[in-house]
Amino acid sequence: MDKQKEVKKSFFQKLKLAIFNLERYSEFALEKTSESLRYLICLVLLFSLIASVALTIAGSQFLQESKQILINDLPEFSIKDNQLSTTVNEPKTIQNTKDPDYGMVIDASESISDETLDSYQKKIGLHTVGMIFLKDRILVKSPMNQNQNEFVSYSYQDFLNALQLNELDTQSLHEKIEQIQPISLYSALFLTFLLYMFSTYFIATLFETLLLWVM
Repeated sequence: MDKQKEVKKSFFQKLKLAIFNLERYSEFALEKTSESLRYLICLVLLFSLIASVALTIAGSQFLQESKQILINDLPEFSIKDNQLSTTVNEPKTIQNTKDPDYGMVIDASESISDETLDSYQKKIGLHTVGMIFLKDRILVKSPMNQNQNEFVSYSYQDFLNALQLNELDTQSLHEKIEQIQPISLYSALFLTFLLYMFSTYFIATLFETLLLWVM
């Protein structure tokens, strides 16, 4: 009688059982291959959706914070012929120790000593995300870098090419920011996170399931 009840359990009942009763997760390995694959895809998709929503919310907060910085805190500037020029004579530092954690230095001096550059890197290197804008290049510290603790150098030409522009100044930057559609941006973020999380979780879970099946 108990076996008949177990057989009559629907696919979604089994899915719910695996989520809230992990002790019975091994039963998944006893299903038919097609049923097991369907079960695996749904389970991974569910966790990927939850993780993607959380990451999108965090990403949207970071983008909103970055937008306010670009509009309110950056000095008047222009980038032309692979060179940065600003209206301020002294280096400008912008830091935030809250979430998101970031820091940047803007110094368009014609020449900078190694000691000064090293001090910038030590100061901004304390943040998760950091940027140092110099006369002829940008130094970026990001979790996306191969070595998260090192700065990667980019020319302003690379930066402008990514934006499909020949030059950039304060007014054109503000116009670019205002043209961004939040819904489109957040949708793109969500889909990017979802594809990444699903592929990562699916491969990892499939590997663990195969090990469980072999054992």
